[in-house]
Amino acid sequence: MTDDNKSVKALKLQAIEPELLLTKEERQEKAGLMILNNDPEYEAYLARIPAKKKERAHRQQAQTRHGLHAIAPTTCLGPGSCTFIHHCPIPERDLATGKLNVGPNSDYPMYQSCLYERLYMQTKISDYLVYLDVDPENPIEIAQVNELAVIDLYKNRALLILSEGDMRGEGRDFLQVDVTGHNEHGSEETSTKLHPAADMLERLEKRRERVINQLGESRKRRQDLELKIGGVRQDNQVLAELRAVREALMKAHELPAAPSEGLLGSIKLDD
Repeated sequence: MTDDNKSVKALKLQAIEPELLLTKEERQEKAGLMILNNDPEYEAYLARIPAKKKERAHRQQAQTRHGLHAIAPTTCLGPGSCTFIHHCPIPERDLATGKLNVGPNSDYPMYQSCLYERLYMQTKISDYLVYLDVDPENPIEIAQVNELAVIDLYKNRALLILSEGDMRGEGRDFLQVDVTGHNEHGSEETSTKLHPAADMLERLEKRRERVINQLGESRKRRQDLELKIGGVRQDNQVLAELRAVREALMKAHELPAAPSEGLLGSIKLDD
């Protein structure tokens, strides 16, 4: 091999060697960074934003990673604009009159996640993690748990609407009356149908069943794969043991052979 070829090979090895020294986790993290960090202008923006905003962004990203959707709970608009103010845990109720003492807006998480729905969703996620025995580091199952919690949250919201009625006061009887027009006398013509909140409950339940089935199927596929890999490993172990026995037998045959003449071979018999 010429000196030029040796130099080229040395350079190639020098370029490949650092990648080989990285663990799988380090290579995965590096690949993620390479996908995201490909815009110099955006990198410059990230470099100049205040540390407090970076910290807030990382907290929000951590919530998303572990399944808590910040956008799933409704946004708090204050007691004056809340549809579910009678179910909110923040205002106090006068037991004698039944009236709410809503208090000032500063008591509420204005333009942030609703306190009631956020706590409800956190509880659901925790329950699913324990009941389904989900590994928090498994992104697929975490996404499915989050989906189940969101479905439960939306079902609870639909039940609240059916409990106290929508903005028009309809829904408590599961029905909605729509005005379809006017007759020749000027009277309204109406049609009665199932309330959308009641219909949404059925749709959400079917969606929930699909997610649970997907979770079960993914676990079954993983178990089948583990069994298959385990069988392959056992086969490999058996083959390795057979190979070791074969090599031992071959070495035994390679040992120097014993003299063909026994004790009788050294005795000379008289003619």
